[in-house]
Amino acid sequence: MTGKALAMLGLLAISLCGFGQKPKAEGITIGVKGGVNLAGMLYTDSHLSALPQETDLKPVGGVFVDIPLASALGFVPELLYVERGMKTAYSHYSGNEVRYELSSRYVDVRLPFLFGLNVTPGFQPYLIAGADLGYLLGGDIRLQQPGLPCPDTTLTMGKANMNPFYVGAFAGVGIRLFHDMNGRKAQLRIEAVCNMDYVDSFSAMEHADASHPVNVNAYNTTGKRLPRGIEVTMGVVVPLRPNTDDACYSFSKNKWK
Repeated sequence: MTGKALAMLGLLAISLCGFGQKPKAEGITIGVKGGVNLAGMLYTDSHLSALPQETDLKPVGGVFVDIPLASALGFVPELLYVERGMKTAYSHYSGNEVRYELSSRYVDVRLPFLFGLNVTPGFQPYLIAGADLGYLLGGDIRLQQPGLPCPDTTLTMGKANMNPFYVGAFAGVGIRLFHDMNGRKAQLRIEAVCNMDYVDSFSAMEHADASHPVNVNAYNTTGKRLPRGIEVTMGVVVPLRPNTDDACYSFSKNKWK
């Protein structure tokens, strides 16, 4: 190639770099997230709903796939490990304190939609909402009765004392911070969502009085027990491929040889 042709090609590349095409829409990306779930229970029975619930922080984490559907709309399926449950302490009629703790572990598949609000190229607040389907992996139920002539009790959670299926929904807000890494647009996501189960977590055996009640001093299965929580998580996305394919990027990668 002659020197004149090289000079013309260089001028063309510079021109395209200054006035090149807009970056293409974000492609499908995969990320990881983790954080805490402020867990609790909603009881429809008036006596159980009156029990005080203590702060119960539990872990949540997993992977997600970000699938853009439009400039401000995305589908973000997630596969998560989530711990749920509740803690309570109340006074027995004898005056002694009773402590009860329920801790359950799930694998969840979530199907949320993300509605982004474009503020700046590097900062995007968003709304997120969707369905949540979970399956019980296990857990424990603990009862401590200091001062009473009863031993502390711990039961392994199973189908006798917990519905194995979680069917719920969640909604919340978040922000995405974008950072360019040599043509790859990395993301930092910070998110807060409220989640709620809509299927009674009392097992069929509990409703049939076929399982042993642990919390005998405050136990009633005539109503429903619905796990709920507030999750705060942080996620990271590092795309495996560059998110642009304009002439500048292509020229810098020697695609025009």
